[in-house]
This record gives sequence, structure tokens and C-alpha cells, in this order.
Amino acid sequence: MKKGYVGALDSLLAMCVFGIALTLMFASQQHSSLPADSTASAMSGDFLDYAYSSGLLFSAMENNTAPLRSNLSAIPLKYCPAIFIYDESGNVTVSVSRPDCQGIGRRRVVAYKVFIYGGSSYVASIASWYQ
Repeated sequence: MKKGYVGALDSLLAMCVFGIALTLMFASQQHSSLPADSTASAMSGDFLDYAYSSGLLFSAMENNTAPLRSNLSAIPLKYCPAIFIYDESGNVTVSVSRPDCQGIGRRRVVAYKVFIYGGSSYVASIASWYQ
């Protein structure tokens, strides 16, 4: 009778370990997309701050988009950003995207920055996604 009792405890322990492993596996798969989205969001905001502070947005307003385009091409390969600058009426005045990115991804993240140029306010928008 004692052998049957030990066997039951052993199988119960094995089932608990299996259940915990299965729960951890599903929990990690369910949240696997969150770091990519949060990373894209952080990179978008950081890039707009950098573009503003380094004058890239201002040079783009002067029809010199080459520095902005080269900085977009220098960031990690799977990260695809597209920058649009809107005037006060909502018209796109500047549009720059990374040349090696195709289309716009389904799960894109958008960040905005308002700035003043020549006495008028503009909105810089960056849409980013992972390919």
C-alpha cells in the first residue's frame, strides 16, 4: 500500500511541474509582442527629439532632406520609420522615409513633436514599425 501512495505523490508532483512549465510557456508567448512595440515607441520619440535638437527637422524644412534620410538609414535594419511634417493647415510639407522599407506595417507606432519654424508651428510625425 505504501508503494501506491508514493507513486501517486510522484505523479502529482510531475503533473504540477508540467503545469507550471506549460503556464510559463504560454505566458511568455502571449507577451512576446510587447517589447517590440514599446521599443518602437521609445525609438520613435527619441528619434524625433534627436532630429529636433540636432536641427535635422529645420534643414528638412529648407528642402534639404539628405541629412534626415541618412540618419534614418543608420538606425537598426528591421526598424522602419517614416517622417511627415505637417503645417498649420494639416498639409504635408515634408515626407521622408527609409529607402529600404517596403510599405507600412500593420502594427505601427506614431509619435509627434510640435516645433516652430519661421514663426509658424509645425507638427513632425514619425510612424514606425518592424519588418
